Amino acid sequence: MSILCEFVSRPTVIALLVSTIGGMPVLFGWAATWHWYANRCDGKSGLGNPPSERDLPTVIIGGIFERGLITMLALWLPSEVGVIVAGWIAVKAAGSWGQVSLENLSGRRRYFVHLMGSMGSMFWALAWGIWGMPPKSV
Repeated sequence: MSILCEFVSRPTVIALLVSTIGGMPVLFGWAATWHWYANRCDGKSGLGNPPSERDLPTVIIGGIFERGLITMLALWLPSEVGVIVAGWIAVKAAGSWGQVSLENLSGRRRYFVHLMGSMGSMFWALAWGIWGMPPKSV
């Protein structure tokens, strides 16, 4: 029980909550800005696809899971987090590779927007994970 109380008294819980839940509005703004930029370059108006065309629950739950995992790794396995984050970015980049076309500038732009959204989410999680790291025992 004392271990649980010691854990709760540290900023680790705050870091985990701010990373997962607090990251939603911040990263929504980050993604909306990139989508606005891509649409502006494509000659469209607005912030992207209407909400009915997006799978928001999947995006929200996936982002919470992703940021929670990366924050926990930064808190408790800091030596491993770099490899896992690099691998996760590579998997996400490979998964979106079908959007890229040499003839279609819009597809390349969308690929870049999705990659920037993923990297923003990961850097947010890493920053809060580093902030909430337990102090090292001397």
